[in-house]
Amino acid sequence: MPKMYGIAAGVFLMTGGQALAHTHLASSSPAEGGVLAADAKELTFIFDGLMKEATCNAADASGKAVAVLGQAQVDREKVHVPVTGKFAAGAYAMTCHYKGVDGHEMNATVKFTVAN
Repeated sequence: MPKMYGIAAGVFLMTGGQALAHTHLASSSPAEGGVLAADAKELTFIFDGLMKEATCNAADASGKAVAVLGQAQVDREKVHVPVTGKFAAGAYAMTCHYKGVDGHEMNATVKFTVAN
């Protein structure tokens, strides 16, 4: 029976650790270092866990905020950010301040360029 207790404890520790893990960015569109089409209608963050809320903003290469994004919409592990303005050609960083369902708040940033 001691072997069974060891297995049960291992399973408990593995699942308990997952429950305590914080949500992190898994992918994005555009991808890190990618190119966003000038006529894009939406940017997307995809996380490795469920999201509770998010706010996102964009800045140009000099760090100046650009007002081209609408309000972020959370859909389970995805955050959809509508493009409401026009990105000029150049380099940008989009930062998303988010809260996972565990309540932990974090930031994720994706750098991309916009072609003509």
